[in-house]
Amino acid sequence: MRCSAGVAILLLATAAAAQDTTLDRRHADFLDAVDPILSDTERRVFGELRHAYQRDAFVQRFWAVRDPYPETPQNEFRERFEHAAETAAERFGDARDDRFESLLLHGEPLRTFRTTCELLRTLEVWHYPHSPAVRGEFYLIFLRQGGGFRLWTAADGFSSLLAFATVSTNRDAQLREINRRCSRGGDLLSAFGLALDWQAMGAEAPDPGRADDEWALAFLDRSTETPDGAEALPAEITLRYPGRRGNRTVVQAIIGIDPALLPAPGDGSRRFVLDGEVLRRGELFENFRYRFEPRARPGGEAAAIPLITERYLRPGPYRLVVKVRELEADRFFGGSAEIEVPLVARTDAAGGGAGVGAPAVRPASGADPPPPKPEAGQKAGAPTRAPSGPVPDWLAEANAVSPRFVDSQDEHTVRIHALPERLITGRLRVGADAGGPDIHHLAFSLDGRELISKRRPPYQVEIDVGSAPRAHALRVDAYDGQGGILATDEVTINSGPHRFAVRLTSPQRGASHTNSVRAVAEVEAPRHERLDRVEFFLNDTRTATLYQPPFEQPIGIDPAEPLSYVRAVAYLETGAWAEDLVFVNSRNLVEEVEVALIELYVSVTDRSGDPVRGFGSEDFEVFVDGEPQQLQRFDNAANQPIHAGILFDTSLSMDHRLDAAEEAALHFFELVLGPHDRAALITFNDRPELAVGFTGSRETLAGGLADLVAEGETALYDSILYSLYYFGGLRGKRALILLTDGGDSSSEYRFDDVLEFARRSQVAIYSIGIDIDQRELMFRGRLQQLCKETGGRCFFITGASELPRVYERIETEVRSQYLLVFESPEGDRDAFRKVEVKLKDPRARGRRGLKVQTIPGYFQ
Repeated sequence: MRCSAGVAILLLATAAAAQDTTLDRRHADFLDAVDPILSDTERRVFGELRHAYQRDAFVQRFWAVRDPYPETPQNEFRERFEHAAETAAERFGDARDDRFESLLLHGEPLRTFRTTCELLRTLEVWHYPHSPAVRGEFYLIFLRQGGGFRLWTAADGFSSLLAFATVSTNRDAQLREINRRCSRGGDLLSAFGLALDWQAMGAEAPDPGRADDEWALAFLDRSTETPDGAEALPAEITLRYPGRRGNRTVVQAIIGIDPALLPAPGDGSRRFVLDGEVLRRGELFENFRYRFEPRARPGGEAAAIPLITERYLRPGPYRLVVKVRELEADRFFGGSAEIEVPLVARTDAAGGGAGVGAPAVRPASGADPPPPKPEAGQKAGAPTRAPSGPVPDWLAEANAVSPRFVDSQDEHTVRIHALPERLITGRLRVGADAGGPDIHHLAFSLDGRELISKRRPPYQVEIDVGSAPRAHALRVDAYDGQGGILATDEVTINSGPHRFAVRLTSPQRGASHTNSVRAVAEVEAPRHERLDRVEFFLNDTRTATLYQPPFEQPIGIDPAEPLSYVRAVAYLETGAWAEDLVFVNSRNLVEEVEVALIELYVSVTDRSGDPVRGFGSEDFEVFVDGEPQQLQRFDNAANQPIHAGILFDTSLSMDHRLDAAEEAALHFFELVLGPHDRAALITFNDRPELAVGFTGSRETLAGGLADLVAEGETALYDSILYSLYYFGGLRGKRALILLTDGGDSSSEYRFDDVLEFARRSQVAIYSIGIDIDQRELMFRGRLQQLCKETGGRCFFITGASELPRVYERIETEVRSQYLLVFESPEGDRDAFRKVEVKLKDPRARGRRGLKVQTIPGYFQ
């Protein structure tokens, strides 16, 4: 295979590369150990992996997908599994019977005993006061079967426990006889009465340790294994080292594909998925995935299609493995090669021109470095058809303009110190770090107004954010001596712990680009949430999708489509997204208008208050301050991820209704949680406490509801503020369900503070007042105002027994809403904009009295 100029390598066909097809001892032991929880699909995928490093990565992922609390450093399930396996080996020998699965699901029982009664078959009884899977007291009864024990269920029938000779066929008589003649007869009767019966509980028995097979199929898809018998995609690869990032070299791998060997694109673009692995000392160092959608250029189809990847690697030896799949024709290219990453000199990297594309390490003769030695079974330089020149001419511009290809001491940086993770009011001490030459001073600004500047480190100031809880924009700019801005950092005070944002640091706003542009995005994702991907767009055309950092991509510009803006969109695994946009090629642009898209969640109900479904975008009219607006997007809320939190009153007055309220809350979590939804539990008495952070695990939420204690006073307003703050940074449908039985008695903040913060939070509040006296008009009115101003609903009930019905109604309403997105018209910053949503036909769907409900307005 022929490679282009620059730092050239030979890429060896994966099919001919050395493969470790024999399982080593540790991998065979792994399969044996996890056999009780290994699915057929997982076993098949593991068997299709050809290399030990891939199997090692599979083992890590196998345990990771089963980790119930991925935010903690421990894998609690793996620890529980290994403890159960060790206990089963000690007590039960090698048999993996139902007792092992019970240990895995419920943990160690409080006590166990075996029967030796002539009336019964050999039984082993386990007693639990509760377990991670079952909240109340229960027993497990195991029946000897062959060499092991099988878990008895009520469906087996009581007679299956009895020996052949019994004195009666009447069950009551049998129980009396067992109690009289069997040792521990009373314990046996308790076990029979409280034996765990999932069917009677209306639930399916959990399958401990089983995971969705989708992860294993995705793992195989993202590996570098090409399918057996797949049609080949001829290609060539070139490595370039255009610069460095600190002590790491930028490794640019360019895979060139001949478009003449591909079918004509149906919609003007082609689609490729590239998976790669970087090995060091035979172990997986990192893996990566890209998706490319290059546009077909008029008259340019003779040139190679370049797929460009970039990794930051320290100098040294590595092995690069890649797989490319062309989606239209379903062709594959796969290969691997040994590479030596050099240390790029600062003189080569800093200029951005001379060093770009040139050999980073030059032999004395001035020739390119020699290619690596071929692997076993591969003939060096084996001819394979490939296009010439996979390194595109346009790449030089993208490489040259990047400020990231310099040593870190030459970069100008500003980083604001982490702010306290709480609601902030009053005076706040703020610090920042700055780096780079010729920094004259740092300027600190709040909400667009410069407050104070500092010339020398430590760059620390004290600012006043006011007594009312509000979100504020804090900005720090680094200036040179001539008043030019060198670097900037910006954070939002009181934005909450779930801030999700993406920022394009390249290209620069207003810069001119002719042939190519380098898109560089920085992503801030919420803790405990997984970032899925970042998509880059030129104008409205998606060109590349990156599934891992660095989120940095050189992209060629089509001369037929002049570039106006670059856009980056980041997605979490939950489906939540954030975006940033930079206008370029507009040096005469005096001012950029910030476009604010407003998301409205709208309910339509009939006269009885039941949701009405089936409307489309054409059925709604949106008015802002009386002026009609055009919808940019429309969707059903059922298609959006939901974040729902219950704010649960545990003050002393809730004591006699706590159990029923816990059961109803658990019922709500079971109703509302879908694959991409998250729920949280916040309890409060004289102060709020986060019992369970946002999670998709029903088991975790059930654990947070277990053993709640009613005590203390009621800091209602402080707790609502804390809950709304905790929602901060989340997008999509957000709902806070407030459950309380009385007014506030000990808060520091006032109701007006809560109302103002709630109106800005865009979190719908659904309040449930239990047994609140009709004469408490002020408190009832405040709950109703909170719900109305946030687009929620207020319920008053007389007892906890009504809670399941209310929770079901809330869940139905949340799922049946409509999402209306429009562009906010220009207006003064922080001005309140009144919103009204109407049905174009008030008698739509043949019904009268339809009511449209949403928030009354938003802040600009």
